[in-house]
Amino acid sequence: MTRQLQSPPRSALAFARWVRDEMRHPQAALGSVDVLLSSPKPLENLDAAGLELPDTDAVVKGVKRWKALCSSDPSNVALFFFCGHGITLNSQLLLLEDFGGDPDRLLYSAVDLDQLVTGMSACRASTQYFFVDACQEIPSQLRGFLPGQTVPLLNAVLTEDRREEWGVVSSTRLGHVAYGRQDRLTLFTEQMLAALRGQAAVERDGRWLVSFSALHEAVSTLTSRHSPEEATPQFPASRLSGTRPLHVLPGPPQVNAGVCCAPAAATPEARVRIAPPGSAGEATAPHPVLRDGWWRAPLTAGIHGVSLTFPEGEYAMTPPSPRLVSFTPFDPDHTVGVGESG
Repeated sequence: MTRQLQSPPRSALAFARWVRDEMRHPQAALGSVDVLLSSPKPLENLDAAGLELPDTDAVVKGVKRWKALCSSDPSNVALFFFCGHGITLNSQLLLLEDFGGDPDRLLYSAVDLDQLVTGMSACRASTQYFFVDACQEIPSQLRGFLPGQTVPLLNAVLTEDRREEWGVVSSTRLGHVAYGRQDRLTLFTEQMLAALRGQAAVERDGRWLVSFSALHEAVSTLTSRHSPEEATPQFPASRLSGTRPLHVLPGPPQVNAGVCCAPAAATPEARVRIAPPGSAGEATAPHPVLRDGWWRAPLTAGIHGVSLTFPEGEYAMTPPSPRLVSFTPFDPDHTVGVGESG
């Protein structure tokens, strides 16, 4: 039997709330959110009461209901999110609430992710995204199991795939674990939500957009950077087709901007001012703070003027001043060349 995890239910609720309250797809408005959720005692105060448990029977009915709703119009967007125990045999398997309840049909309470993605190709929704937050370890005790024993959710038929945009992002790579945290979201879900809220955003024609490919790039960087110390970094994996925006931000995202000098020895001596171009007022607040060799400050993404002064007079900023710099989630750090004074 697998042990009960606390971070997946929290993560599933957090993702569902983001879809309900924050997601802004450029073509499709929210239709419905269907949640199947394990609800251990610590989650009772997180509005989990009344949610259906994700056992085999409920998941079979839920996926059928989801496919039917998404098939109602080709312009629909289908989202699937799973967070919980997972293993990999011939493909990634997602373990349901009642996994292990029948040792004679052990894998019948598991979902074959590849079969689900293939089966959804028959759905009329032209845009489909799958988010999977689960381990991909290969358990030695199950190596002898033959394929095809998982619960059949949808017909997996090899036909022409007419989906115009689809993608699958898994929280970790084949053979690796996905990290959960006590009383917190999982590492992957936490960083994926950070990416969706702006860290994966790219500016296009005045709008800040998150595409599925940019999401994977950002969440890979964030997840590996925030992996537990002295542990193997967690790197997500993805499959995708298409380049359409998944989410449009209501405005520019926030970035943790960084400025340093070349030569690096000048950085601690600098006094840094960052402000919108042409601003004659106060510099951005809070004032940049020196940390790990960078002057850092939270900024609204976009173009800002960077001015450096050196009270000791040893260095001087080379013209022009201020230097116009574009701070974005994918490029938040910039080096400014300075020369020796006099």
